[in-house]
Amino acid sequence: MLSKSVITILDDLAKKHDLKRGQVLDRLITMESEQGRINQA
Repeated sequence: MLSKSVITILDDLAKKHDLKRGQVLDRLITMESEQGRINQA
């Protein structure tokens, strides 16, 4: 579960980039993976 403050930040990012919440999360996770910060599944 996401905290209210994280949801607010997520909503702000989505609005700023004209995306939906899921799209923001997908892009953030993809960027982290591509930079080698997390292991790809």
